[in-house]
Amino acid sequence: MRKVWVVGGCITGAVAVALVCAVLASEPGGRGDPVSEKLQWYVANGFENLTDLAVGFQGEQYDRVQLVPPGMPYLVFDNGLTYAKWSGFPKEFVAGLVGVLEEGVAVYPVTVFEDAKTRQYVFLNALGQEFYSMGPAPGYDPRWILLARIPDFYSQGHTAEQIAAMEWLYDPARVVMRYTLIGKPELRQLLTAQAKAEAEQPFEPMKMTIPGGSGGPNITNLIVSALDWVSNSLYMEVSYPTNFTNQVDIFSADGGSGLMDFWWTLRLTTNISTETNYICWTDTTASNAADGVRFYVAANADLTDESDPDEDGLTWGREKYLYHSSPTNYDTDSDGLSDYEEAINLDTDPCNSDTNKPTVIISFPTNNFNWVWLP
Repeated sequence: MRKVWVVGGCITGAVAVALVCAVLASEPGGRGDPVSEKLQWYVANGFENLTDLAVGFQGEQYDRVQLVPPGMPYLVFDNGLTYAKWSGFPKEFVAGLVGVLEEGVAVYPVTVFEDAKTRQYVFLNALGQEFYSMGPAPGYDPRWILLARIPDFYSQGHTAEQIAAMEWLYDPARVVMRYTLIGKPELRQLLTAQAKAEAEQPFEPMKMTIPGGSGGPNITNLIVSALDWVSNSLYMEVSYPTNFTNQVDIFSADGGSGLMDFWWTLRLTTNISTETNYICWTDTTASNAADGVRFYVAANADLTDESDPDEDGLTWGREKYLYHSSPTNYDTDSDGLSDYEEAINLDTDPCNSDTNKPTVIISFPTNNFNWVWLP
């Protein structure tokens, strides 16, 4: 079963940003006794001991580090309810846990992170107190994710700044995980209580109202209001204020160095619907995203005082995501030619004052997400 993970979102000016990752996942439950089958699923996917937890956390670091936006030092991900076989954990670890009640059953929230200086795994209990830590393995290299994902990275002739940026982007310390640990008797008790509550409650289809989307309340800006994975494609809904009359641009960038280098693709320019306050679009190329991660930006595509503050004829979104020019400077490279004149009419780089040669973009065949401007 394929899921769409919405990792984060924000609204800035006339731009909406949504971070999305499509991953394969399995679900607990099935035919037969639902409580027993769910219990078996949780046990099979839980932790038998502390080593299991550490290995599982390392796997989460590898899978999720590219979901952390470049400007954020770390991002916290919630793994939810997780079985733990207490007899396999150190006594000091178990003693440091702090329980909370969930539907009358004791569970134990634990936050795990990698200290960026010592490289120890640090464990926090439900009160945010550090109660346990474990040191890195001998010879531990914090660049292990970068080396695993791009084995020839250090032989590609990058500058020191580019190397430092990539090492930061792939630093495993940027992934923080939350687990809600629970023992087997308590897990059975909780699942039984949940099954009883579900049986006593009449079934109703799940409904979700999103601001501005599908009948939700009015909004004041563009926002990505719905995402879903349909037939190997990503379905997206972009909502806008009821008085919005402009076109919408949708850009995308894939994970890894594609996002770090800030090279985006203009996927769609479309008119809004006059009958609703949202548009629907399906990205049929989403399954080709690098490492299964694709980022999206929706922006005002019409020229207005807000979308073109420097009045050079290029919208804020296209300057920022396509041309790398300044949205607030009519002539970014100060060569006497407007950004529009260079980007549209002359096909030269609006960020480079050399206007005698066309802009050339080179894609390294070893990594299609490394791009460079040449004057």
